[in-house]
Amino acid sequence: MPTETPKLDFEKYVEGITAAVLGGSPARYTVGIYGPWGSGKSSLLSAVAKMLSTPPERGHAAGSPIVVRFDAWRYQKADDLIFPLLAAVEDAIVAARPANGSRLAKMGAKLSKFVGALEVSFMGVGARFESGGSEPKQADSSREFWSPFSTLSGLGSSEEESERIVVMVDDLDRCAPDRVMNVLEAIHVLTDIEGFVFVLALDREYLTKAIQERYSEDRAGAERFIEKIVQIPFTIPQRRVTGAVLNDIIDGWNEDRGLRGTWFNAGDERILETIVSVALRSNPRQVKRLINLYLLIRHMEWHSISDTGLLLRVLGLQLALPTDYIRLGWEIEERLSEAETPAEAALLTLKDVEQYRVWSAKDDSGESDELNDHPSRFDYLSTVLTEDLKLDELNRLIGLTSAVNETESEKQTPLQATLADMRVDAKSEFQALLSHAEDLGDDVVSKEVRNYLSIRRMDTSRPSGTVFLSLVPRQGKVLVYLPYLDGRFLRSSIAVRDVRNIGHQGQGQIEVALEPGDGQLDEVMYLIDEAYRLVGRDL
Repeated sequence: MPTETPKLDFEKYVEGITAAVLGGSPARYTVGIYGPWGSGKSSLLSAVAKMLSTPPERGHAAGSPIVVRFDAWRYQKADDLIFPLLAAVEDAIVAARPANGSRLAKMGAKLSKFVGALEVSFMGVGARFESGGSEPKQADSSREFWSPFSTLSGLGSSEEESERIVVMVDDLDRCAPDRVMNVLEAIHVLTDIEGFVFVLALDREYLTKAIQERYSEDRAGAERFIEKIVQIPFTIPQRRVTGAVLNDIIDGWNEDRGLRGTWFNAGDERILETIVSVALRSNPRQVKRLINLYLLIRHMEWHSISDTGLLLRVLGLQLALPTDYIRLGWEIEERLSEAETPAEAALLTLKDVEQYRVWSAKDDSGESDELNDHPSRFDYLSTVLTEDLKLDELNRLIGLTSAVNETESEKQTPLQATLADMRVDAKSEFQALLSHAEDLGDDVVSKEVRNYLSIRRMDTSRPSGTVFLSLVPRQGKVLVYLPYLDGRFLRSSIAVRDVRNIGHQGQGQIEVALEPGDGQLDEVMYLIDEAYRLVGRDL
């Protein structure tokens, strides 16, 4: 639960953000507090709100601001979030009881009218909304469209600047992407009114994806959009986890007969600290979830778990990289099924799993092939989930942790889970390639194989058909595999790789790594056309 007295050195962050809110001039800007789910954004926001609401001891130039708390998630189903947002501002102004005739009193009166009849505009598109349940009407002109906000902004330029309204928006990243953009569009308009300062607490990665989805922007375009909306960004730093930090996160961690001494030996504690730093990014909420799940399973399976450190490793993977947890579980189960005897199965380790080898592989530069897609994955494999771990015990613990803590992603197939984890622009290129291949003819059939698509050209003389294309999704790119076909594709004008002697997912011997914005989409489609044609010739 969010707290107004956060630990983990948040005190200095609270003071810095408060100073930024009160010190900027003119007062018409936005502060962004960025962090993933569970990193303490809500607690930090609550602490800043508390400090802002405390009368200043040294007499800030801005005086005591009016603080407005707005929980975006609460109004997720509203037709337009600007209405409850303005209503919250109006309520805060009324509660402050401004003097008659003051700028704030005038603004409160204006807002009261605008909540009943409001025009909203963004990017040249507008609609009029009026009270009484009438349907939206298209604005007649840009002049009519902007007039209410022009009137409001006039208040800021004609009166003294002593008051400022600080609107603190929380849980925005729990809303659907269109709702996120709805709030940003409202802020874009309202920050034209002098006296408004917004403080947004949200996951920047989620915000980036929402912008990409709304405006079909690439990542660079989405970042530029964010920079226009948020003038003062602050990212909650990741802390190195030690026993003292764990004591701040987990109540009673260091106490006599507390959790540390009762449930964790020295080896477990070292593994825990590594998992928290490498995989969970010192996220307080994720750390609590990990500890709670660990204790639950230990209570349930007291006598059956001999390697408690391995249980922590599996839980860390499930919480930090749920898609990889599913994919690896499938691969482990399949590899064990290939063993001819129980004795052979007992000897198998992670290095015998193809997917693990792919994730752990390094190219000639020494970098992991997967490093750019999942920065924490390679670190986790190399420091926590190492290649010497036995598959039979891993398989049992994956089954156990899945039963205790089933997530929505575990109800998906590995391919569905991977696609859900893709960047919007990369997923768009994946879908474009798939649609292009399927449109080549009625004899094209695609089949889901673990976490990739195998695409065949069918023929009556060969019931199983012939694979001419495999599409392997990654978070930020698509790996395309084509048949070797006497090496002709190696002479392509784009970068291709001969992977005949390299372990990889997908069926095919020629690999093309397609990344959004690299200008290779049309050329890859041409290669797919050629593969389809040449495979048909060989049928």
